[in-house]
Amino acid sequence: MATIADFVGTWYFRGNRNAPCSIRLQGQTRLIIVNEKGRTYPGHLEGDTVLVAEDPLDYGIRGVLSSDTRRIAWSNGESWER
Repeated sequence: MATIADFVGTWYFRGNRNAPCSIRLQGQTRLIIVNEKGRTYPGHLEGDTVLVAEDPLDYGIRGVLSSDTRRIAWSNGESWER
């Protein structure tokens, strides 16, 4: 079962090491999500594998963590990898 710690850290947009992203813990349950362009979004976990970027313009982008915790598949069709 995934935990919030499995999401926190450095990620890479589409696995590209020249396009780092990150997820940082803010408090005990809140997250700050930083995409490859440096744009930040607040977020949180829903259940044990889904992360929600709370962007009012995007109506909430969801990311599902892979079973090996090495990839996040985003609902907009993109992915982040470690």
